[in-house]
Amino acid sequence: MRALRLAAALLSLGTAPALADANTLLPAILEGQAVLPANTLVPPPPDAPPALALSGKFTGPGGRRVDEPGKIQGRTSPGPSGRPTGIDLPVKGQPVQGVSSLRAAADGTVWGLADNGYGAKGNSADALLGLHRFRLDFGGGKAERVETLWLSDPDRRFPWPITLEGTERRYLTGADIDPESLVVTPDGFWVSDEFGPFLLRFDRQGRLQEPVETEVDGKPVRSPDHPALRLPGTPDQPLAFEVGRSRGFESLMAGPDGRKLYALMEGPVWKEGTAERWADGKPRLRWMVYDTVDKRWTGEGWTYPLEADGNTVAEATWVDERRALVLERDSGEGDAARACPAGQPGPTCFERPARFKRLYLVTRPPEGAAGAAVAKEGYIDLLAIADPKGLAKQGGAEGRYGMPFVTIESAALLPDGRVLVANDNNFPFSAGRFLDRADDTEFVVLRVEGLK
Repeated sequence: MRALRLAAALLSLGTAPALADANTLLPAILEGQAVLPANTLVPPPPDAPPALALSGKFTGPGGRRVDEPGKIQGRTSPGPSGRPTGIDLPVKGQPVQGVSSLRAAADGTVWGLADNGYGAKGNSADALLGLHRFRLDFGGGKAERVETLWLSDPDRRFPWPITLEGTERRYLTGADIDPESLVVTPDGFWVSDEFGPFLLRFDRQGRLQEPVETEVDGKPVRSPDHPALRLPGTPDQPLAFEVGRSRGFESLMAGPDGRKLYALMEGPVWKEGTAERWADGKPRLRWMVYDTVDKRWTGEGWTYPLEADGNTVAEATWVDERRALVLERDSGEGDAARACPAGQPGPTCFERPARFKRLYLVTRPPEGAAGAAVAKEGYIDLLAIADPKGLAKQGGAEGRYGMPFVTIESAALLPDGRVLVANDNNFPFSAGRFLDRADDTEFVVLRVEGLK
């Protein structure tokens, strides 16, 4: 019965993808790879405070400041199971890392959005936030940074204090917002954030123009990192918030005319202490709609069913007016063939290897079906991409290429119908490609059957 209803819906929408389901594998072929080395650093802008010349000072035990370069060892995790990554903090300059969203530019380059810095609000006060424009040379295998727009709030549009409150340019840092997804507009950019969660509009110089707080069912929702929240005065007092830490807006897309923004949560909204789920127990993620002209959350939108607890959504990109690609992944990293024996973690194996890294092709529900789930029509397995020509510069073997990274965060449909994917390398804390080396940022372009 469900198949009949879905087929009727697809016919009424005028689309013609092959009727499939979430278990249908969509073949993908690697057509190029460009690598940005992990330790790619740039100086902060000339008018930035001197303290930003050294980045990563607060990443050590207890978040205490360390001013000596290289004093804090970069590891995949604290404790005995963590593996050294070969890059130590602090570093001189600002790392070009943490690519959390990619969008094509008109001149053939791509915009890459950097996330909050070192993974947490408390350790990223010296991490500047930027939009990097890259030129990707898939033939030569290299990624070149063309320019960087540093995000700032000189006009004091953000209504709460920021880290660099007393400065003239008021550059934004990873202690202020956590940028995750990007929409390019004729006059600037929209950025989704996880700390609020917020939607943030910037101009072409990277200056904040408008912050938008989030509403669900007509009520505000906040994460524990929202700047308005304060810890209670005594342990017996509750602290109410509705979105888990690092589970705010991870994906952002614009409608055909640019008026509406479609923002997808990384994790479920909580109500009365319970995360939203479907009847079968799968987490239920809100895919919400914001009207940029009327400046309101419309109450429209759909929901996205995760395949399993522990999975998260990292990005979404339109294929056409009804279909999108959604990046869903687990939190593992590393080749499963080199997994640690049960109960025996160590530096020579991957304790929690990558097992689920997928791009789902989904079809949105028809108009008027607010809250309905998108239909999953099939998936691309990012751990097993065909590489018949041996184009992978790293990560390829025996005609296959895989992305065993803990956070693959970027997926964008290019004008020619190919798919661009990149990992967030969590500089310098992730090592999924090699056991003892911090991950580079790998940009790959895929040809996927049936998209265009």
